[in-house]
Amino acid sequence: MDAENKITVVEMRKRADSIMAAEGSLRLEGFVLPAEAQKINRQYINGEIDLQQHIEAMQGLCAKD
Repeated sequence: MDAENKITVVEMRKRADSIMAAEGSLRLEGFVLPAEAQKINRQYINGEIDLQQHIEAMQGLCAKD
């Protein structure tokens, strides 16, 4: 994502809330996200990647296994 396309603080908060809810759900099921998945989530929250890039990165991570 270009510097000109930085997300707002409100959007960043929405993304963080969504990721935290998903991670919490996974923890309740007994799963722990690997560090690489957590890094991808941080990139999405910070606006470094968009939703499509986030999905593709996570799918790529799953394909490695």
